[in-house]
Amino acid sequence: MCWGTSPFEAPARPLSGKPEVAQVLEPERALAGVLEYVGVDAATETIQGMLDRLREDVPELREHPTSASAQSSIGRWRTDLDPELTAACERAFGPILEVFGYERA
Repeated sequence: MCWGTSPFEAPARPLSGKPEVAQVLEPERALAGVLEYVGVDAATETIQGMLDRLREDVPELREHPTSASAQSSIGRWRTDLDPELTAACERAFGPILEVFGYERA
């Protein structure tokens, strides 16, 4: 397990990468990485069970789609944000986005 003896201790190494992109493109691999990171069961059966439950129809979620598909939501900010807001986000978040491997505006 990556956590120390206290629940308030930082993990030995941070979880890096772009987890939301990985969740869309490679959900099994992304979920395995998260489960291993927190030190819980990451067996194939566990992951498959979690993904099966996530794929169940949830009526409450049908009414609030923001994209036609999860894949089409990746990078959608490039077309959805107006130039002024894109520039403000770049000023505020550009450096930290780069640290985490995201493309800057």
